[in-house]
Amino acid sequence: MFFHPYAIRASPMAENRIDLATAREQTLEAIRNEYPPLLTSAHVAELMQCTIGEVRDQVHRGELPAVRWGNQFRFFREEVLAVLLNRPAGPDAEEAG
Repeated sequence: MFFHPYAIRASPMAENRIDLATAREQTLEAIRNEYPPLLTSAHVAELMQCTIGEVRDQVHRGELPAVRWGNQFRFFREEVLAVLLNRPAGPDAEEAG
């Protein structure tokens, strides 16, 4: 079979792609199924892929809403997800934040 060199062809990978919104919704649903409504600092650190100390620092800076539970913090899952969804994404995100 002959293909013209300038002919536009669909990539075989294009069929397997899902849009970003669908991927985001699937990820959020998986998080909601896996994590309880009230999270510990360890849960949040796991979700954010950082250390527990970094989670505490974000709480003290007011970047992450938390509830004091004795001398520990607890987090509402939906509030943590809202913070994560509102953060900039991409290679420039770390420079901006």
